[in-house]
Amino acid sequence: MKHFGRLHLLYSAALAGTLSMQAFAQNPVVESIPSGSMDMTRQTAIANQRALYPERGQRGGVGTGGKPIWDHQFPSKWEKVLAASAEDQKANASFLHQHGTGIFRLLAANDNRSVNVADLRKPFVPIKGNGAYYSFTKRRNDFDEWADIALRKGVLVTGIADYSLGGIAHLGNIPLDTLNLETPGVEYLAKMSPPVTFEDAKRQFNLLSQGIGEDGFIYKSSVPNSVDSTYILRSVKYKRYDALIAFRIVRQDADGNLTILWKELKTFRVPALR
Repeated sequence: MKHFGRLHLLYSAALAGTLSMQAFAQNPVVESIPSGSMDMTRQTAIANQRALYPERGQRGGVGTGGKPIWDHQFPSKWEKVLAASAEDQKANASFLHQHGTGIFRLLAANDNRSVNVADLRKPFVPIKGNGAYYSFTKRRNDFDEWADIALRKGVLVTGIADYSLGGIAHLGNIPLDTLNLETPGVEYLAKMSPPVTFEDAKRQFNLLSQGIGEDGFIYKSSVPNSVDSTYILRSVKYKRYDALIAFRIVRQDADGNLTILWKELKTFRVPALR
């Protein structure tokens, strides 16, 4: 692995390899977040808070350790932004009592570098990715090596972390509590063997970037989001974990933010990439 650099593959996938991202530039799915973007996120978050709470601006906007004051309020303030509404949690309470289930929000992050007055009134979370990413394993919205899924311009994308690959299929309007390994559309990803060499992963990229049809379903790196629809996701993190996840979009608000209900169907032996 020491000869590998960074590479994003679409199985949808991100893998590490000696080739650069330019090798697959003709089919980009997720743009790399540029260095320094966390500073931009913080500055936008500070601008957001100063616009909504001008009286706090007199404190200088910086707390201990040189961090914005609002960073320290994340547990109480920003987790509420990322959490599903009390209504949605109550409506799915019975389901959420089951093992390996959860509910969360994906924020429709502003992809532009400019921020207008309307943007300042929208939720803006001072973490990398602005709440537009989620890890089913860690149950958090950070954009890091554990991220499984992202919302980009109305499209759900997987395979976004380093040394990872994934595929999604839209199954239709199927209740999650009735979905299992025998449900049509699930078998293909459940039986998928993750590639263990760079060249095999590259071939998967070339196929899955366009989508693979199997038994009436399309397995691809990215799919449009649709409310009251259920999806199946295979997310592989080399040397970390490999899981099959079913999820359902239960709500989309006026700003495009999604509320997603999910359950883990199966975990697999963690693969390594040669």
